[in-house]
Amino acid sequence: MDTFIIHPDIVKVIKKYVDEYPVEICANLKLYNEDSNNLVPHNVYKGKIEDDRGMCSHSEYSSHIFHSHNRKLYAYPSHQDILLVLKHYGKIKNSIIATKWGVWVISNTLKSNIYSSTSTSVPKIIRQLLDRIGVETSTTRQERERGADKSRILSDRDYILIDRVNKTFECLLNIKIVLYKWSDALIHGLILS
Repeated sequence: MDTFIIHPDIVKVIKKYVDEYPVEICANLKLYNEDSNNLVPHNVYKGKIEDDRGMCSHSEYSSHIFHSHNRKLYAYPSHQDILLVLKHYGKIKNSIIATKWGVWVISNTLKSNIYSSTSTSVPKIIRQLLDRIGVETSTTRQERERGADKSRILSDRDYILIDRVNKTFECLLNIKIVLYKWSDALIHGLILS
């Protein structure tokens, strides 16, 4: 099994995309050079400010893709982010999503296309699990509107909940989702398989 590394210096660039840009940033990740296993952003694309979220989209997919959620957006993947990995099971191996909470890595561990065989139930399951993260961490739109703190920092309890939900994703859909804290990723980088 190949292992790939996103060096801490590249993680710093990715964090800037979250902190300093009002739009999403998309990129494919490619090898720094033929003799390394270090991944770097390639074909970087900025979202359009005109749309509400400043969304970007990939013109093509590589085995390792990246996009950011700026500080105004949800700090966890959307159901479309997860479906993208399932729909492109033969192409996308890892999807990296940088948010204010940290870096999410969605890894496709499927041997076949679960999305096409159960396409009506899969999106519903994904939404339910993501809604659980949103409600429990008070980060759904409704929860944010009711709460005074719009910047929501995670507690240890929140990380435990997220880990449980991620394990449920793995059991039900054979995809692995991990949230790496910025403090860890900025020091150690990210290791992808």
